[in-house]
Amino acid sequence: MPFEPEKITREHIEKAVQKIKEEQIDLHSSTGYDVMIDGEAYPPKEIMRYAQEQMNGEKVWERSGAEPTNKY
Repeated sequence: MPFEPEKITREHIEKAVQKIKEEQIDLHSSTGYDVMIDGEAYPPKEIMRYAQEQMNGEKVWERSGAEPTNKY
């Protein structure tokens, strides 16, 4: 499937966070930035990988860290 991060919605991110919490998934730590969701810090690339998985079934994130990821 093509990599289409612009199709990721807030709902995909919310479902990703729910999955991470429910399955107690151990995430790779971020090296510089975290995204705050409901008062909890998450590594941005990990959140976007799981959000991508919610959108199209593929847990990939083809962007580097910092601005290329944080803009989403």
